[in-house]
Amino acid sequence: MRKISKICIMLALLVLLLSGCHRQPLPGASQPIYRAVTSVTVTYKNGPIRTQRRYTSDEKMRKVMNYLRLIDPYGTPEEDPETAEGSDIHIILSYSDGFQKTYRQVGDRYMMEDGGKWQKIDPAKAEELGEILGQMESDIA
Repeated sequence: MRKISKICIMLALLVLLLSGCHRQPLPGASQPIYRAVTSVTVTYKNGPIRTQRRYTSDEKMRKVMNYLRLIDPYGTPEEDPETAEGSDIHIILSYSDGFQKTYRQVGDRYMMEDGGKWQKIDPAKAEELGEILGQMESDIA
C-alpha cells in the first residue's frame, strides 16, 4: 500500500511539472488573432505555354480557394505524376502573416499539397481549374 502511494505521488508531481511545457512566444512578438489570404499566385505550364497570374481581389481569390476546397484528393497514384503529360499548375496562397501554402496539380489527375504526397483527383472536377483561370485576368501585371 505504501509503495502505491509513493508511485501516485511521484506521478502527480511529474504531471504538475510537465503541465507547463509548451512553446512560449518570443518577447515582444505579437501573435495575430487571425490570418487572411492576401494573394493567390498561379503558374500554369503546358508544353510551350507558360503563364503566371496573381490575384488579390476577394472575388478572384475566392474562386481559386473554393476550387481547392472542393477538389477532394484521394488515394495514391499508380503512376509517377512527375512523368504525367498535360498541364502543370502551381498555386501559392499567401497569408497576411507571411505564411504560404502551395498546391501543385498535374495533368488534371494528380494533386500535391505543400510538397507532401501525390494524390489522385477527379479529372472532371480538375478541368474546372483551367476554366476558372481562363475567365480571370491577373490583378497584377
